[in-house]
Amino acid sequence: MFSKGSKPNEEVSVEPPKMKTSNMPSIVSAGLQVTGNMTSDGDIQIEGTIVGDVKSRTVTIGLDGLVKGQVTAEIAQVSGSVEGKVRAKTIVVVASARILGDIIHDVLTVEPGAHVEGALKRYSKPEAVRVETRPNGAGKETPDVKPVPGAKVEPVTAIGSKSGRPN
Repeated sequence: MFSKGSKPNEEVSVEPPKMKTSNMPSIVSAGLQVTGNMTSDGDIQIEGTIVGDVKSRTVTIGLDGLVKGQVTAEIAQVSGSVEGKVRAKTIVVVASARILGDIIHDVLTVEPGAHVEGALKRYSKPEAVRVETRPNGAGKETPDVKPVPGAKVEPVTAIGSKSGRPN
């Protein structure tokens, strides 16, 4: 403030701090309802309700979390509820989960006690699921999981089910 050599009318340039990319997930807290699609190039943790589609690198749906729409990710872990299709390379369905919709996956883990109503479809080759990014208009890229053209999708039947459909 009072140093030798400082001039009283000298302008000081202050630059805003540069934003660092965080490894912290975007969180939809319990009690919060979001209506509309959510897209992130990072991780999304859902403890509240999303009425719309969710696209992200990693999606975690907590015990009280609910998604009414499609979930698209590289990795999806469902402990809560999804009313719509779940599409990801790796999907973990925890015992407390309730999914009403098809599951399209490469690697699928379903814990005993999980409730799944819908078709289970596995891409026949790991490279059949491709995660691409595309500009989202805000200077960032959005992940988009797509099947490779010509890739074969195989239905998977539930173990212990006489009809081949989940209990």
